[in-house]
Amino acid sequence: GEGSDRSAYRVTAAALTISKTAVVSSDPFNLLVNPKMIPGAVITYTITVANGAAGSPATNVTITDSLAAEIAAGRLAFNTQFNDGVDACGVGSGIVVVGDPTPCKTNTNDGDGADFGLSAATPVTVSGLAIPLSSSAVIKFQVVVQ
Repeated sequence: GEGSDRSAYRVTAAALTISKTAVVSSDPFNLLVNPKMIPGAVITYTITVANGAAGSPATNVTITDSLAAEIAAGRLAFNTQFNDGVDACGVGSGIVVVGDPTPCKTNTNDGDGADFGLSAATPVTVSGLAIPLSSSAVIKFQVVVQ
């Protein structure tokens, strides 16, 4: 007898791109109108992780952003109450995951997938993100200029 078998495997990976912006949201003198980066100013950081149209969905994605040097030097302080005029969170909720059913995340390592300086040596960590094809995840947090 004769026999043959043919098979093929196609391995795909997520095609992630990451961008980060920093915008001065307010300052103690100008408030929301043309704010400057002066002591007391609030800076909003936005990290966008986009998955391409081809490849695979991204699962269990973890994003960490270290501002450790700036915080340790006393130039910045983490803002524990996020409010950028679009998303507003209560005290102790300084990290926002846009589009999440519960976007306001606490600053503690308590199982909500986000924390400030607790689960890793870097200040902001968001984990467990799922990013389908042609979609993105957006993480926002704020710091105060010292």
